[in-house]
Amino acid sequence: MGQFRETGSKREVTVMISTATANFRLAIVSGEKQREYDRSGHFVTQSESRKSGGLHYGDVQHPITYHLDLCGAAAMARLRLIATFWPAWPTETRQLWLQRQEIALPPRALCDQDVAILPGGAVTVRGPDGILVCDPAEAVTLAGIEAKELRTALRRRTDAIHLLHGDSGIVRNMRLPVRLPPQAVTIIQDASRLPGHLASAGPVLIQWCSKGAVAWPMVESPLPFALAGSVAAMPVAARGQPLITEHWDGADVEARCRLLGPGIVEHASDILGDEFPDDLKDALIDSCVAGPDGLIRRIAAGLAMLPACFQAEASMPPGGRPMAWRSSIAYIDRTAPPQALLGFENVADPVTALRALRNLLDFPDALVVMEVSDVDDAEPVPLRQDAALFLGRRTHSPAKIGVIVPVPAMPVDLYALASSLADSLGAAVTAVAPCWGFCHRIDADGDEAGNAGWFGMGAGIEEMDVLIGDV
Repeated sequence: MGQFRETGSKREVTVMISTATANFRLAIVSGEKQREYDRSGHFVTQSESRKSGGLHYGDVQHPITYHLDLCGAAAMARLRLIATFWPAWPTETRQLWLQRQEIALPPRALCDQDVAILPGGAVTVRGPDGILVCDPAEAVTLAGIEAKELRTALRRRTDAIHLLHGDSGIVRNMRLPVRLPPQAVTIIQDASRLPGHLASAGPVLIQWCSKGAVAWPMVESPLPFALAGSVAAMPVAARGQPLITEHWDGADVEARCRLLGPGIVEHASDILGDEFPDDLKDALIDSCVAGPDGLIRRIAAGLAMLPACFQAEASMPPGGRPMAWRSSIAYIDRTAPPQALLGFENVADPVTALRALRNLLDFPDALVVMEVSDVDDAEPVPLRQDAALFLGRRTHSPAKIGVIVPVPAMPVDLYALASSLADSLGAAVTAVAPCWGFCHRIDADGDEAGNAGWFGMGAGIEEMDVLIGDV
């Protein structure tokens, strides 16, 4: 008799298989009560279940949730076994079994290589040999003259792919224009000849920003993203019609679910084929689609970890432009050196906050902007001059104070500074660096929102597969 057991804090599920008697029993243990089903779905006693003879394999402990990987031979063999008993199982048993399955699908086989856009705006390079995505943990940022020199050098390369987002959609160019739209990326298939710290053995994606850029190495995708890339990513034609927004725009989980659903359902149906009972096949596909733990929703949530190079509004720069900080960002955009914004919200006492910032910030040239809802071009004043305190006294509370500082060496430095200030001042801080497309908010209580994870402050590719399973 082979016995497989799943255990949990309140419920234990035991599957007993006897090769000699061809019995199949599912035991449900809850507290002191135990019920068992035979293959017809009838109750049998615990003592009767122990009478089954045959080859004994011993007890094997499994976690509460099975990983049902439909690209694995073992999982498909187990599914064929389940199919023989499925017609006789009662609804309760079927539902319990389905709830315990974490379903995984293999990527669809691809014949051609292309560049495509994943639901949500991330870029993938895919082909018969694999599917590549950006690794956020290895982001490299450039600002000012360094980014300008790189752009000039890449205009002379003929092996680069350039994706530009215009009013009609995303198009693919073989040459980098002198004037770029707000959303533009370049893919270098062989980055070994790039200058300095950008050089790497494989391909690199470069996102162009205002007065700067960020580069991510492109690496082999985790299986969930490879699945999404093979069935739901939309290719950008080398020559042809632009890729319109409706095919890839997924700003939230629900929108990405809608884009992922049809392709994954069709692919799952193809894998299961006609080998399994229709009601089992339909139940497995529904399990992929429905519920907070379904495969589609887990992938849709996980895609937010990848850098989204494109947004629905073609005129919006990478990272967005928070409307609450219009005057500060407008000043950063129209001045020459790359700068960053530290925005403080709901400041109860502006003068006290300004005095504290003088002590906390080690930037002698820091500027202050008092953001007002109906003013788009308020001029900044130096933080360390009396004019800043004068502005603070004239500002009603709760105030919004924007502080403009030189852009730090790396995004992690800006993130650390914003986190420290949020803790010291007890106020929400929004950190924005337009030269990198960086935009992240940290609340006084530690809650965060934004894209710091795309710049090394989150999971790398090697952790994403595990994290997607935990979504």
